Amino acid sequence: MTLRLWPRRRAARWGLASALSLGGLVLAALATLCATSGCSSIDYLGQSASGHIRLLAAARPVQDAIADPTTPEALRKRLELTQRMRQFAVTELHEPDNGSYRSYADLKRSAAVWNVVAAPELSLQLQTWCFPIVGCVGYRGYYDLATPYYEGWYEMHQLQIPDSLQKNIQYHYYASGHMVYAHQQSLKEMHDAVAGFIEQTSNVK
Repeated sequence: MTLRLWPRRRAARWGLASALSLGGLVLAALATLCATSGCSSIDYLGQSASGHIRLLAAARPVQDAIADPTTPEALRKRLELTQRMRQFAVTELHEPDNGSYRSYADLKRSAAVWNVVAAPELSLQLQTWCFPIVGCVGYRGYYDLATPYYEGWYEMHQLQIPDSLQKNIQYHYYASGHMVYAHQQSLKEMHDAVAGFIEQTSNVK
């Protein structure tokens, strides 16, 4: 019985230590943002920080998940494959042998995070958001599925776009989250949306 519980106990301590170590960094980042960019993005960063902390708290070493007798066989094989791929990258491709791809978290949902990107209709120029340390990026990540749907609409209405042009903005949502390339139906839907965009903006008939 002790042997069966050991991986779970170690995983809990490992995840908690990671989450606590991140907590201090999160508080520092939030304080820096509020001082340098105002506090308007605190809500967004708050959900990002809490979501990441929950992810770290749920994580455990991959080897513990593989050794756990309650791990489904199909998942065990996938985890074992990731470690063989990682070892190949280290020994054959001379990639750094660090902590990357050493942990696994079962989040009980289809994606770890959903990314939102936004751009006006007929434009390839993404809206960007700037944050301390990481700089400016063309997306915002969310740890729940409900927020991104409204957030995309909200952000586009905060841009200085005349009301007469707001009606030209289109919104497309994909069940895959940001990893559209890994979900065939969403990939087809995105392809059709991009093809429609090209057709609408092309001067060649």
